[in-house]
Amino acid sequence: MKPIIEYRRVSEYTPIAIAESLLKQQVVNRIFAGQHGFEIVEVIEETASGNLGMYHREGLMLALEKARKLQCPVLVSNIDRISRDASYVSEVFRRGVEIVTCEPISEFEKTLLGVTG
Repeated sequence: MKPIIEYRRVSEYTPIAIAESLLKQQVVNRIFAGQHGFEIVEVIEETASGNLGMYHREGLMLALEKARKLQCPVLVSNIDRISRDASYVSEVFRRGVEIVTCEPISEFEKTLLGVTG
């Protein structure tokens, strides 16, 4: 099994919405990890707007740092868990840590983000 860091983010601030979103992400991520030979070695959750700058997202920065140290990717259920802003997501991709998404990134999205492969 290959190690992977699981990152979950919610921007809703009502307790029910937070719990539902985190549970949905957990289920999707666990199924994906099992089907693709990953072992989730750590889970990092964050309640923050995707519009916050990278350096104001402590959970995301922690996930990237831990993944860098373990030389493993970060798993998100969907690329929008990083952000819905293409320039922000591109910046995260340029940090040198592989981001694995359960939901495939379209070729159009890859072009917007400057992602190859």
